Amino acid sequence: MTALSAVAGSSLSYLSFARTGVSDITPLASADELWRVDGSYTQVRDLDALTQLPWLFELCFDGCSIEELSTPFAATYLRDVSLADTPVRDLSGLSGCAELEELNLGGCAQVHDMGWLAASCRETLEGLNLSRTGLDAEA
Repeated sequence: MTALSAVAGSSLSYLSFARTGVSDITPLASADELWRVDGSYTQVRDLDALTQLPWLFELCFDGCSIEELSTPFAATYLRDVSLADTPVRDLSGLSGCAELEELNLGGCAQVHDMGWLAASCRETLEGLNLSRTGLDAEA
């Protein structure tokens, strides 16, 4: 049993477990009503368990050890993603998020390519933090 097992299959719409020792979020894969999740500064390394949640609106996993978001998100409503100060380098899983409005990648030094952005949510994006990333001025 993991720390989030009690949440599995629940009707919670918002969950914060920020600054805890949680590392396994697989029980959240069946929490279909979740629309907002904050797991900042935890031991989480993988967000695949959240990619099939249909109503996901906001994700915040700042300061975690997440290296990639390559699995496409099913949530067409995903609007706010914050992965500040993570080692994330692959964000291609966000390419289908046509409603994305806010993206915080501040301090993500491994981010070198934002090509996926042009193809998806360029028209809806209202806020984009790319400070302290690995983006080259020529890219």
